[in-house]
Amino acid sequence: MRFYLMMLTGLFTVNGMGQNQLILEFVDDLTSNQFEKAYQKLDSMVQAQLPVSQFPLVWQSIIAQNGKINQIEFHCEELTSELEINFYTIYFENRTLDLQVVYSLESNSISGFFLVPVYDCHQQEKYQSPSYKDESRF
Repeated sequence: MRFYLMMLTGLFTVNGMGQNQLILEFVDDLTSNQFEKAYQKLDSMVQAQLPVSQFPLVWQSIIAQNGKINQIEFHCEELTSELEINFYTIYFENRTLDLQVVYSLESNSISGFFLVPVYDCHQQEKYQSPSYKDESRF
């Protein structure tokens, strides 16, 4: 099931349930240019590497390179014992990318965010034998 962030009066608001509320707020703050609110949700280690004064410039350069955001769609999530990773497909004017948001369960904060090619959430992780393999020989 996919959840959508719909464009309303220039801001993206969340429709749907079941996702980490802090991540949803972070994505909403980021895409509505509420940089100080989004920055406060970042892990202290990320904040040490990215000064608050540079944070808006990073996002504005992403918009400058990719065009305005037409739509954002929740894509999928992955869970580990320490992290929750959410992927949001962003349909920019010039291309489509996934925003990968990494949430630390330990610090209860965003420990990273990245733009990546659209992620295949349902990829096969197990090795599959090639079709020409003769099972009787092994």
